Amino acid sequence: MKMIKKMIVASMLLVLVSSKTTYAQTAFEMGKSVVSIGYGYQVLSIKSVFKVYDAVGFNGFAVSGMGPIRVNYEYALSEKVGVGVNMGYTAASVKFSADDIDGNGNAITYNYKYKYSKFTFVPRLNFHLGSNEKIDPYVGFGAGYKKVSYTLETNDPVFTGLSTTGIPLAFEATFGCRFLFSPNVGAYVEMGAGHGFLQFGVVAKF
Repeated sequence: MKMIKKMIVASMLLVLVSSKTTYAQTAFEMGKSVVSIGYGYQVLSIKSVFKVYDAVGFNGFAVSGMGPIRVNYEYALSEKVGVGVNMGYTAASVKFSADDIDGNGNAITYNYKYKYSKFTFVPRLNFHLGSNEKIDPYVGFGAGYKKVSYTLETNDPVFTGLSTTGIPLAFEATFGCRFLFSPNVGAYVEMGAGHGFLQFGVVAKF
């Protein structure tokens, strides 16, 4: 009987210690690193803008695209503040052809392929708002490098060689939340101003 009582007391102590340890291990822990990979959505994407021109009636009109694809890294300076870097990539293209008459009065078909790409590399500071062991809400702000490229490939002599780039500055202001399914693996969702209005993906903490 005494042995059973000792086992019950030992079990209760073990549960108490375990519960305290679990509670102390919040979703965002000082000294830990978090890596996330995700995919985003843009309210007005270049791909959707390209599709508008389909109504013009060009021949062989086709639009393709991908992204924004996001890769994020964060290191926890404290239980509430983290610093890291976010990278994003988006690409889209549209191709079509148009029948015309050249300077000699001959029928000719001009082919066009318009390509767009955007790459961002943004150092960011995140402020974490909770202390839950599975849910980690945060706000983030950052500024960094952006490379935007527009290129037109065509046999139309009026436009051959057209290529432009945008201003190389990127800014982010977002609200997000991570959801841990285990101590080291979970998912995240984020929305705001940055490389995509909405993004979501998987998270790994180590």
